[in-house]
Amino acid sequence: DKAAQKASSTQAHAAFQTTQVVQTGKKPLPPPQVSTSSSSKEAKLKVSSQQKQEDIGIQTLVGDYAEKGVNHGKRFFQKIQAIPGHENVEVFLYWWDNRDGADFSGWWFGDQLGGTQVWARNPAGTPLPPRVGWKVPWDAPKAEIGLLAVDQIKASTSPPSLDPSSSSPGKNSSDLAATVSKTKQQVDLAEKAADAVLKRGKALLDGTPKDSEIKEL
Repeated sequence: DKAAQKASSTQAHAAFQTTQVVQTGKKPLPPPQVSTSSSSKEAKLKVSSQQKQEDIGIQTLVGDYAEKGVNHGKRFFQKIQAIPGHENVEVFLYWWDNRDGADFSGWWFGDQLGGTQVWARNPAGTPLPPRVGWKVPWDAPKAEIGLLAVDQIKASTSPPSLDPSSSSPGKNSSDLAATVSKTKQQVDLAEKAADAVLKRGKALLDGTPKDSEIKEL
């Protein structure tokens, strides 16, 4: 059955603003999901907004999202943080293909995969959720700049240092300079001592040495 009608409604009994997609006929059920990290809590995406987060709709979406599986050939994500006052509400970020028509294809924020309760949509067909271009609510005339941004969280790839102090370039350079300076001083002293011995030895060869010179040798 082809989707033909869209509308928005408010969930008054939960004091929670949501938007619903209303379709005529029987709504297709989501396909079986392929879970890849069902128990993962590691954040992969960060959703933020430059708008005031007093708005319940924006407050619902902002936060960190963990990867949970694959839907319609693309990864989907679930918000990690609970929504204050609505801890039982889950938020998913997922891709929906064009099986229900172009108007329903895109990336969605909703309370379940392929559900009727949705908050935002982006029609871009990117492999991962796009950073900007989100319509909030999903059927808004256009996407507002700064209203919603989805960023990937990149894990650090640099290995931890076993001994940070020993690996410091500044410290290594300082230690090397001190060692070179000390060695140079020792060489200078040795050269002066050798020169003094040679001078006294030459004096012995040129004439009768004094008692003090013999004692010094």
